[in-house]
Amino acid sequence: ASNPESKDVMDRLTFALSMENGFFWDDAYASDALDDFARSGIVKSVLTKLKGLVACHPDEVEPKSKEARRRLTFFVNSLFMDMPNAPSIHDMFSWNVLTPYYKESVTLSKGELETRKDALGVSTMLYLQTLFKADWANFLERLGLQDEEKVWNK
Repeated sequence: ASNPESKDVMDRLTFALSMENGFFWDDAYASDALDDFARSGIVKSVLTKLKGLVACHPDEVEPKSKEARRRLTFFVNSLFMDMPNAPSIHDMFSWNVLTPYYKESVTLSKGELETRKDALGVSTMLYLQTLFKADWANFLERLGLQDEEKVWNK
């Protein structure tokens, strides 16, 4: 609590808690607010997920994928970044959007995924499954499949 901002927050919380009504204007408002909160359908799902996160061991909730960890770290660090002031509208450049077109396939059919394309006879599907084992396991779990052969039947 040596930080001046922390001390200020603690002082404000102490003041709010020392008031007879606390954070709410009166008991009727507090009752209505809590009733509305309890009736919300989202509250139960949020509290269930929160309980699951709090009850888990840290190793269970940390992403296994390096890419997911990198993205999460970047996002969390950006939350603490000093944001520069935005320039006025008149000083902004106009926006142009260019969508590049490439001739490479992004969506692959079952046949394209299973075709053995390299000298070792490794298919694209096997290559992706081997390279991204944790992601493949998560995919199967989300589909509710135990047997990989049933992926194409879903």
